[in-house]
Amino acid sequence: MIFAINGCSVDTDAYEVRRQGNIVPVEPQVFDLLVLLLTNSGRVVTKDEIIKRVWHGHRVRSGGEQPNQGGTAGHRRQGSLAGPNPHHPSAAAGFAWSAR
Repeated sequence: MIFAINGCSVDTDAYEVRRQGNIVPVEPQVFDLLVLLLTNSGRVVTKDEIIKRVWHGHRVRSGGEQPNQGGTAGHRRQGSLAGPNPHHPSAAAGFAWSAR
């Protein structure tokens, strides 16, 4: 499946993200989180669901990153793929995709 967002595409079959046709390097867990949020657009994905489906049930630090991994904070430092703040916390319960 291919998702198109603001000049970017997320191809779940090819496991790649492109921005204006150019491949964007994305950590595997960032890609999995992005796909999880895109496939559940319009609803809050709970932290428990994210831990189960992206981190496969492993405990993560409260900052959202495991040791020695880029995680979502690294993705935020690189800049958003879909514009400013495409995912936002919802009362510390989880995250939802917000396509503006």
